[in-house]
Amino acid sequence: MQVRLISSAMALAAMIALGTPANAEVKKFMNISGGKLAPFFELVVTPPKGWEAEPDASKKNKAQTFVPRGKDYHSAEAVIYVLVYYKPKELEQSQYISDSHERWRKSVPDAKITELPAVERANGKPAFRPYQYENPSRPQQAFEIVAFGEDGDKDGNMFNLKVVITGRDRKAVEKASVPYQTFLRTH
Repeated sequence: MQVRLISSAMALAAMIALGTPANAEVKKFMNISGGKLAPFFELVVTPPKGWEAEPDASKKNKAQTFVPRGKDYHSAEAVIYVLVYYKPKELEQSQYISDSHERWRKSVPDAKITELPAVERANGKPAFRPYQYENPSRPQQAFEIVAFGEDGDKDGNMFNLKVVITGRDRKAVEKASVPYQTFLRTH
């Protein structure tokens, strides 16, 4: 009885520490771009504790953008943003990641990309697969962690996710890594 009570208390403490799992789902929108309809996707998310959505940067960069409370996109030392792309059925996640790395290396030839341990999601969906990016020739994105994942919508469509934390230096990103990791686990 006492063991079960202790186990229950530990499980409750872990849930509180991690935050409640969010029911992540992709929302679909249609925008007009160049006189044509263009699909746009967003992940239904809750910002990390102490962070808030940055609507101006989100709209300008076409990415859900989050900054520490009280900061904006330009004053924050680190920024988290989420990109959502439709996933064709035949595209495996590993191929999507490989293609993404290849595109980045063409754009930033001096980039160094290192795989990090997977981050399990509390909602039971496939783990995020994070990579550390070091980009010496990109001072605004000198150090980043890019986590690749998948999620769906209520209609059964699947989407590729990129959840990125970026900053001007490693120290800024490392300082913000706890809310970022919690964000990944709870979505």
